[in-house]
Amino acid sequence: MVLFGRNRGVGVEVDSGVVRVVEVNGSGDNFSITAVGSEKLPPDAVTEGVVEQAEQVTQTLYRLWREGGFSAKDVVLGMCTQGMFMRIISFPAVPEDRLGDALRLQADEHFPFPADELIIDYEVLDEVVDDEGESALQILLVAVRREHVTPCLQAVTDAGLSVGIVDAASLALIRSAQLSVELNSGAVALCNIGGSLNSVLVVSDNQPAFARISRVSFKSLQGLIDAPIDMVFDTAGDVESSPAGGDVSEAVASWSEQLASEIESSINYFASRNEQQPDTLVLSGIGARVRGISGHLQRRLQLSVRTQNPFTHLALPDKRMGAERSDGPEFAVALGLALRGLEG
Repeated sequence: MVLFGRNRGVGVEVDSGVVRVVEVNGSGDNFSITAVGSEKLPPDAVTEGVVEQAEQVTQTLYRLWREGGFSAKDVVLGMCTQGMFMRIISFPAVPEDRLGDALRLQADEHFPFPADELIIDYEVLDEVVDDEGESALQILLVAVRREHVTPCLQAVTDAGLSVGIVDAASLALIRSAQLSVELNSGAVALCNIGGSLNSVLVVSDNQPAFARISRVSFKSLQGLIDAPIDMVFDTAGDVESSPAGGDVSEAVASWSEQLASEIESSINYFASRNEQQPDTLVLSGIGARVRGISGHLQRRLQLSVRTQNPFTHLALPDKRMGAERSDGPEFAVALGLALRGLEG
């Protein structure tokens, strides 16, 4: 893993219909947001996390850096696609300088695509001793299809930026969630309702334990309501005064139930293979801003549900593009990516 070893980190999230960027300065728990912004993309520029129109993404990044006050050009790029996979594996203890090569040689055993078609990263979570007294490593193994990453990397570098780290967007949520949620004991489910994909990550004792990605996203709600993104919050948030009336309310209820079923399936799968059951669900992403969604999920899943808004804990710079305090749930991934840039 390549880390910057600096006191400044920049996180870039390229989502469906929008690019979000957060720049932080500092170290550890002592940091501040120095720049933050978002800029819209054409609807078809990014499909389920995969860049289809690289030039549009490049031009959007140009505008953000020109007008948003961002200074650093080394960035942490977040990825969330259907071609991203995460596995928790047990692996024989080997010297650190040989571990990466050894894992890549055996990657075909863990992923549905050949290793040469994947970009693979890993993190050692723990070292344990098995029943025979042999040391083994508990490893988080992450892979993403190369063809899903390459267009986005090209768009970012064409904008004059340098990608130091490619990180899983769902893992970035752990860092931003720690600002407001206790993750050091028990199991917590983090759900990021993004533009075109929804990710659920179960964290156990502050370590990633299970991840799943689905298409029940904000875009799927927009499709049910058949309204522009800017109107979805208004119609979904105040259904009584909406001209669509009961039709909108019914669409939101249907979407909320689909989302609840996806989250419930993920939590049940985790619980069936572990001795823990998450009792808290933390929401983020643009879909977390739909009024009433946290209450519905709390009643439906019988969990404590919280919405992650990191902007309630951090001061925002005076100059910012498309980022108000209420937009915080949308920036949870970008902030977590920026914090990754402070590591090392």
